Amino acid sequence: MQLTLPAALASLKNLPAVRDLPVVLDDNFLNRLLTLSAGVNAQTETVYRVYYVAAKFLEQIRSQHTLSSADGAVFTGLAIPIASLLNLQFSEDLALGLIIPPGFESVPISIASHRVKVFGTKSVRVRPVL
Repeated sequence: MQLTLPAALASLKNLPAVRDLPVVLDDNFLNRLLTLSAGVNAQTETVYRVYYVAAKFLEQIRSQHTLSSADGAVFTGLAIPIASLLNLQFSEDLALGLIIPPGFESVPISIASHRVKVFGTKSVRVRPVL
C-alpha cells in the first residue's frame, strides 16, 4: 500500500534533513510538489516521491546555503543532504519501477563532488538492471 498525500507530507517533514530546519515549512508548496512529481508503479498506484521533494525543498532554502568558494561560486551547506536524498529517490524509483513525469527525474549524484546538478526533462521509465 502506498502512502496517501497527507502521510507522504508527514513522512517528508519527519526526514532528518528537513525536520530540524530553522524555517517554516510551506505545506501548500510541499503538497503541490509531491503531487506534481509523483510516480506511477506497475499497479498504476500513485507513489509520492518524498526524498525528491525534500531535496528540491532544500535547494530552495537560500538561508541555509553557504558560499565555500568565490571562484565558480560553489555553495555548500545542504549539498550533501540534497545529493543523498536524490540518490535515495533514484534507488527507490529504480526498485519500484516507477514511471516518472517529465522534468521530475532524479539521477545518481556523487556526494564527493558536493555539487547538485540540474536534471533532464525527458520522461523515462526506470527499470532495474538484471
